[in-house]
Amino acid sequence: YWRLELTRMAWLRRAMKSRWFQPAVQLPVALGFVAVIVVGLIGNQEPGRNIAPVLTWNIWWIGLIFLVMFAGNLWCFACPWTAIPDWFMRRSLTAVRKVRSLGLAYPRFRLWMAPAIVLFAVITWLELAYDAANRPWLTSLLGIFMIALAWACLLLFERKAMCRYVCFVGRVSGQYATMGMLELRRRDNAVCRECKTSDCFRGREGVGYACPTHEYMGAMNDNQYCTLCTECVKSCPHDNIALNLRSSGADLLHPHRAKLDEAYMAILVFIVSAFHGAAMIPLWKTWEGELRGWLVDHDLLGSAEIFAGSNGGVLVFTLMMLACLVAPGLLYWLLCVAMRLASGRADVSVRKLFVRFAYTLLPIALFYHLAHNATHVFWEWSKLRRLISDPLGWGHDWFGTARAP
Repeated sequence: YWRLELTRMAWLRRAMKSRWFQPAVQLPVALGFVAVIVVGLIGNQEPGRNIAPVLTWNIWWIGLIFLVMFAGNLWCFACPWTAIPDWFMRRSLTAVRKVRSLGLAYPRFRLWMAPAIVLFAVITWLELAYDAANRPWLTSLLGIFMIALAWACLLLFERKAMCRYVCFVGRVSGQYATMGMLELRRRDNAVCRECKTSDCFRGREGVGYACPTHEYMGAMNDNQYCTLCTECVKSCPHDNIALNLRSSGADLLHPHRAKLDEAYMAILVFIVSAFHGAAMIPLWKTWEGELRGWLVDHDLLGSAEIFAGSNGGVLVFTLMMLACLVAPGLLYWLLCVAMRLASGRADVSVRKLFVRFAYTLLPIALFYHLAHNATHVFWEWSKLRRLISDPLGWGHDWFGTARAP
């Protein structure tokens, strides 16, 4: 596929080999992240009066999808969630030091990505059921939770288990990054075959860390787990790692690894992308009200008392969300069964069809996600203009835009 090596530019290659290359980006992002948490906790809790949820849900989360489309996993490169505990545990921003960790191997089970899959579903539920986008304190608590989770993973496991197996943002962006236009790849396959040290994977003492997500550059052919951290660039003694600009969708159009947990995540990403849009239309609210009324009227197994209470709306939303997650997944599986029966081929299993065809959903999910997010950019811009002048909602008007339309 078409690619253009950016590291042919000597200044960029030198910069990527510097220990300051990643921290120089992570540090301002981390400071901004901490500021958002503080503002979310101490600022005005009235919806629309605090900049923390707007920056989180309407700017960062929306912008992330556009960023992945053009730059792959660049967010993972700048991510503050693992950077903050990593700096504290290494006691340095740049020095190559061992982390004081138990260093346990991540548990081996069939669905390695299960924590990220569950976390993605739970965060989606929290965002929509409890309207996290309009609750500054809840937005801040979610940010603190992500740092605590990253810290726990660093304390327990070797390398960065958070990035590969647990972080739902990393796994969603990793799935979309297969269509991203930026990649780290080996320059020459022969050099990797002849290499005896595999420093890109194991790290190089005093020069670079081992790959945080256990990727071996000699065999890596997709962007799924690469965080663009550039440790392999620093560690490789043969200068055989290149940063490339490439055609979009290259990973999906050419041979790549196919795994069951990745297939589940791809299906969930597709369903959740569509579900986000469905849950925002007026008809959804109508269905919620009708279902709640029906459950109260018919009093199935005591449902009247349960669904008529103050939490009845959340319970109804939860039931509808579960139905929206399970039904399309079940339909997809049934289509794979039908395809297997129609093919008449004994050498093609339902599981193989289930896994392989799941990746075809990613371009649909990505471009629907982009279209959906683009509308939010136009809706939320005026809100951001107002909040820049009064980020805490305390009645300030620093830049004269607090009362902008």
